[in-house]
Amino acid sequence: MDIQKTVLVVDDSTTNRSILCDILHSDYTVIQAENGIQALTKLKRQDKKVDAIILDIIMPEMDGYEFMNKIKQDKTLSQIPVIILTEKSDRDTEKKVLESGAWDFVPKPYDADIIKLRLKNVIARSQVSLLKELNNVMNYDPLTEIYSKNKFFSASKALLKTYPDKQFAFLRLDIDRFKLINSFFGTAYGDRLLKHVAKRIRDFAKTTECCTFGRIDADVFGIFTPYQGKEETVKQIEQAVEDMKKLSASYNIMIVYGVYVVTDRSLPISFMCDRAALAAKTVKGHYMKSYAFYDDKMRLSIENEQNIINEMSDALENHEFVPYYQPKYDVKTNKPVGAEALARWIHPTKGFISPGVFIPIFEKNGFISKLDFYIWECVCKQLKEWKDKGVPLFPVSVNVSRVNLYNPNLSKIIIELTKKYDVDPKYFNIEITESVYTDDNVMIDDITSQLRNNGFTILMDDFGSGYSSLNVLKDVQVDMLKMDMMFMFKAKYDGRAETIISSVIRMAKWLNIPVIAEGVDKAEQVEFLKSVGCD
Repeated sequence: MDIQKTVLVVDDSTTNRSILCDILHSDYTVIQAENGIQALTKLKRQDKKVDAIILDIIMPEMDGYEFMNKIKQDKTLSQIPVIILTEKSDRDTEKKVLESGAWDFVPKPYDADIIKLRLKNVIARSQVSLLKELNNVMNYDPLTEIYSKNKFFSASKALLKTYPDKQFAFLRLDIDRFKLINSFFGTAYGDRLLKHVAKRIRDFAKTTECCTFGRIDADVFGIFTPYQGKEETVKQIEQAVEDMKKLSASYNIMIVYGVYVVTDRSLPISFMCDRAALAAKTVKGHYMKSYAFYDDKMRLSIENEQNIINEMSDALENHEFVPYYQPKYDVKTNKPVGAEALARWIHPTKGFISPGVFIPIFEKNGFISKLDFYIWECVCKQLKEWKDKGVPLFPVSVNVSRVNLYNPNLSKIIIELTKKYDVDPKYFNIEITESVYTDDNVMIDDITSQLRNNGFTILMDDFGSGYSSLNVLKDVQVDMLKMDMMFMFKAKYDGRAETIISSVIRMAKWLNIPVIAEGVDKAEQVEFLKSVGCD
């Protein structure tokens, strides 16, 4: 059974409204208003959708023409078909009411059959118009006027079926740092850029047989095209990249391409897009390369990353992460005088998982913050256990990730943790990597000052591996420097690393800062460090 349509009758004459209600009540739900103002109020408050409006032109307070101007300005109300009631049926009146936006008109006195037919027709036309508009919105991107994501995917799938013997490639392209372009030049410029990219894609498609394309999301576009070999595809991409460089003299606009050559035709098009996205991700931010072709190693890498993410919370809960203590030796005596706590993951079925695998993932998703705290607590428990057993204590340093350094309560957390386990702060050292100091010196200096004032020792980790070591050192307070020997002993020219190391140690002594050399694994390195006064 069809749901009864709703009609709004707007006329200042009670008699006219009564006549129209009598004509329509058997087929429609009729609501009434005696002028334009009342009609607008009812339209905005109406719970049920109004399917058509029958409107008198001459009314007090707000006449029909003014009412028409008002609803034109409202995107929703402007979709409702309007039939105008007129006293006159001359050509000028008809022209005027149609120009106002009316869908049809009915002269007075009323003919019941004519009114019903015209009302039925405008409602039917409005529904067809609405369906066309809905179809257009679903199939085409309103800004660029090319296929929307879903339509593009379905058109690409259709190409695969139509040409079963032809090999295709999915090209995913997006504008590198598009948000910055919007920030620098405004969204209007950004919109023009998106339209330009769409036009370039459209021009390319005109020269290519059986090709489809669309806007996938924001600044992301896709092209599904016959694959003519890697050389030809690279040539096309490089040409497009050069064309984009000419677009702006003030900003280098880079398009990043990910290419998936379709080897598995049974994959959903969305999966093909994902694979092209994985390829594009590998060259994001690389100025020397703007494209990459997908291979299965990329997928395996993402799957491995996801597996780690899926297991990380349970691993923490089940105490699969354990601290390994890397000793620090006095150069003169060769005896241990401290240690650094390093997080290691001992998986119940996979065994030892390298920190080089899980640490970068945890840093990216923020889980490193929880792991940090877990290791800190393990160290505090260990120090308390040694103390309770009467074992001579030495300082153990812990790493503080970049994520935790942005926690304003960091100092409070560390202080309360050591108090909880009755650990003297002098045995709980804090390591902060040198690169972090370049982010926000004021905030980090404030945190380190709070900790130093409470008896904690601060070590600057990886000193010398950054590009601004000396500049950082003059602006921040640290108690020890840790030099990365792995970096230093990879010097290109003989003797240079040794000269730099001895100079840094000499400078640190002038500043009364002890130096720890990290990554020392050869006897001759130990002898050299001893000769230049390393601690």
